Amino acid sequence: LPGFYSGKEPDADCEIEKIINLIIREGVTSAVALPTHLRAIAKAAGERISLKSVLLSAEYVPEDDVKLFEDSFGCRVYEHYGMTEMGLGCAVSCGAGEGYHIRESDIYIEIIEPKTGAVIEDGSPGEIVFTTLTRRGMPFIRYRTGDFSSWIQEDCPCGSKLRRITKVNDRKKIKGYLR
Repeated sequence: LPGFYSGKEPDADCEIEKIINLIIREGVTSAVALPTHLRAIAKAAGERISLKSVLLSAEYVPEDDVKLFEDSFGCRVYEHYGMTEMGLGCAVSCGAGEGYHIRESDIYIEIIEPKTGAVIEDGSPGEIVFTTLTRRGMPFIRYRTGDFSSWIQEDCPCGSKLRRITKVNDRKKIKGYLR
């Protein structure tokens, strides 16, 4: 959203309306967006926009936002989990709505017990640790994310064989640390 963070409210409203008009005029059916931006569009668009799918990235996505986007646009919402250090990202929510499939050819994920660093394999929650597999210039080895999730043990209803994790929760500050 050009000008969205300009600090001038009228400009932000004007830019949002321009984007809504562009979506309508061009017949856009899918969107990739930051949840913050899409939330502003959803609130301003009312029922003027109908989308088939939305991929959200770069921010934590609360369940309230997923419901807002599904209700506002009548679409399926997919979430991308990752962080800058991961490069291209890490995982995308499953089409069957059953967790997040890991991009296993590019990134190796471990779930650890945060106090001991021991690997957890049984589906219990723990901290996500990753190792980049294809980066040359700045690889990361067992990088601690501060994000918490768990492995999903069952086969995925979508048929994918890629491993899955549960939705990563929003980080909360506990005793001075992000958890």
